[in-house]
Amino acid sequence: SWSNGSTGPVSSYYNTSGLVTVEATNTTGCIGYDSTYLDIGPEINFTLDLPDFCEGEPAVVVNDRVDSVGGVFSGAAISQNGDDYTLDPNSIPLGDSVMTFYTYTTDFNCSKKDSVWTKHYQLPQVFFHPADNRFCIDEGLIDLTSGTPAGGYYYGPGVSSSNAQFDPDSTS
Repeated sequence: SWSNGSTGPVSSYYNTSGLVTVEATNTTGCIGYDSTYLDIGPEINFTLDLPDFCEGEPAVVVNDRVDSVGGVFSGAAISQNGDDYTLDPNSIPLGDSVMTFYTYTTDFNCSKKDSVWTKHYQLPQVFFHPADNRFCIDEGLIDLTSGTPAGGYYYGPGVSSSNAQFDPDSTS
């Protein structure tokens, strides 16, 4: 029997450190004891937070994107340079995603592995070609409506973004 009263080859689930004693009785009735100290490592918890990318964005070092540093990143878009792990969106096909893994191992040689999907988004095709792009300085406000896709944001000298208008007089 075990020190906790259980019998059999496995006594119970231990989740705290402590002294464990086993007692065995042979067929002649003799009882033997042995004890050992079980040192149980803490539960491994971490949060992995990796970015998604838009087309043209640069690679990023991801070492600090997890709250339990010191683990190992892996996956199709991960490369390692010294101690730094880099997530490169150019390794992810546009419009697709890849899985990135993080494995953390404690001093007790306990490991936990987690993964997240990283997406690589294609940029929208934006066009802005007004029928006329030459204006007189005193022409007044000009509505900016020829940008596609609709719902975009106009900005620049003389442009009022709140109502998508251009004032040629404000550029002088």
